[in-house]
Amino acid sequence: MVLEIDEREREILRHALEVYEDELKNEKAKTDNRTWKAALRDEEKVIDTILRKAA
Repeated sequence: MVLEIDEREREILRHALEVYEDELKNEKAKTDNRTWKAALRDEEKVIDTILRKAA
């Protein structure tokens, strides 16, 4: 999939993903459920990959 966005849209997308990534980290720190924590960790990795590609 190719997503074509301009510079402003890229900045907003990066910001939104960074905020969401912080929320994932906080949620991951709060939970004791290993299955949920693993799912959050996997999602965090995907977000991190997208952020690196959008850099």
